[in-house]
Amino acid sequence: MSAHPMNTPPSFAARRQQFRCWRFWLLLVVGATALNDVVLRLAGLGADSTIRTAQLLLTNQSYLDSWAPMLKASDFLIAHPDTSTFYQTIFFEQRVKFQYPLTSLLIIDIPRRLLGVDAAVIIKLLLYLSRLAVPAIGLAFAALMKNALAETRSGDARTGLLNAWIAVGVGVLSAALFYPIARSEVLGQIQTLMTLLAALALLAWQRGARFTSGLLLGLCCVVKPHWAVLLAWAVLRRQWQFASAAAAVMCGSLLVAWAFYGAGNVLGYVSVVEFIGRHGESFFANQSVNGLVNRMLFNGNNTEWDAHAFAPFHPVVYAATVSSTVILLLFALLWRRRDEPTALHLCVALLALTMASPIAWEHHYGVLFPMYALALPAMLDRRPLGSATLPILALTYLLTSQSFSPLTNLLAQTRWNVLQSYQLFGAALMLWLVARLARDSARHGAATP
Repeated sequence: MSAHPMNTPPSFAARRQQFRCWRFWLLLVVGATALNDVVLRLAGLGADSTIRTAQLLLTNQSYLDSWAPMLKASDFLIAHPDTSTFYQTIFFEQRVKFQYPLTSLLIIDIPRRLLGVDAAVIIKLLLYLSRLAVPAIGLAFAALMKNALAETRSGDARTGLLNAWIAVGVGVLSAALFYPIARSEVLGQIQTLMTLLAALALLAWQRGARFTSGLLLGLCCVVKPHWAVLLAWAVLRRQWQFASAAAAVMCGSLLVAWAFYGAGNVLGYVSVVEFIGRHGESFFANQSVNGLVNRMLFNGNNTEWDAHAFAPFHPVVYAATVSSTVILLLFALLWRRRDEPTALHLCVALLALTMASPIAWEHHYGVLFPMYALALPAMLDRRPLGSATLPILALTYLLTSQSFSPLTNLLAQTRWNVLQSYQLFGAALMLWLVARLARDSARHGAATP
């Protein structure tokens, strides 16, 4: 495939396959977005539709959902350099929802402490980078789709200049219209940058750059420590380049954080993880098993955000949280570990890790977006579920890419509040689809993207 000059036209079969895939994707994006807008407008809730959220990306409006508590944490540590009870003070006593490990603060504190850069300048720069990450995710999507198309039976790496520009345009547009991504950026979430890193890591894996993929996902582990399960995932599959790169980033960041903040403060994060695992969030945006069960038991307010409190402890919720987390993590680790892992196998692990967390906000599912680029060409080509493949994929996209919470929140105080977890259900369906696709491809010895 790589032997062909990229400016030469692809074969007729390849052009037809490329056109069919991008046409289906564009119809899926436009159709789901339009349906969401119409349904919410008819219910008098149109101001909260997905397209309205995406429109905010064209403005300067951005909250500081991640950056504000991170800045408070950084300020506190600078003002109290000798403290050894950071999390006890900030999280448990002052009730600031700084739920990240201290390694996450390095993005602020390295330029702040070592270079003397003003904190306000750092936050402004991070907001700019985060906004630029949205079109960058779209570009990564286009590249993933192009490579995945080349792996189909009639695939061809050549695209032609016009088709390449169309793919880029559609990729950027669909990234902006993917609600978890748009929501993440409007909130001012560090998750936007993590979604970009995850997309680039999948692209690197797809291209055989295992070391680069490990570096990128290692950076994600700096913010989300439970993603360190990917290190064990790689070791079990003898992916040493990936594992060594990820381990180097994680250990390096941990050592720097240890030097900056002290061992007691770094290890204090364990108590935060334990607390969150015992409580979780009932708020509708928590699209995890913990959120689902909390809402089913009416354990906490599920329609109003509380910036200083979590759901009350409930033994049934705790049991469901622990069991679902263990099951999903074991699945991520052990599922088809004897296969030669492809980008689809990595998708399965990433999505299982996202769902395994006691708190999986809507914007955390931005990682699903690049997975559609990997899965769609293979699903169109092989139809692993027969005639039901594309309708099920369309349903999955509808549930994970749009905001129906203004409507489902009307059911918050009824037994039908399980519908508030529509995104969780869509993610579970996507997990099954991608796992099925990767399994069938490995079983038949077919090349997979």
